[in-house]
Amino acid sequence: MAVFGILTILNVGKMRRQIVPNQGVATIKMRKKDVQLMIMLLCQVGLILIFTSPFGIQKLYDTFTLNNVKTSLKIAEDNFATQLIRLISYFEHVFGE
Repeated sequence: MAVFGILTILNVGKMRRQIVPNQGVATIKMRKKDVQLMIMLLCQVGLILIFTSPFGIQKLYDTFTLNNVKTSLKIAEDNFATQLIRLISYFEHVFGE
């Protein structure tokens, strides 16, 4: 996501350099829009990292503890944590768009 976002920003900048704008107010407005676009991109990438990292960590935990003998209480705790983390990972789709 970060790579595509950065490539998008670079492409917008490249297109703006090809089209020579009028100097003055138009250039200032374009720079403001570029800054706003960069802030939006950073916020979106940040939200994706915050809300999807726990899911990856939980999957790693499940993989590393796959062969451990677990009590029924531990299995229930792991299932609850899995469902909670899955719910948290959906928040990215709500807040990120």
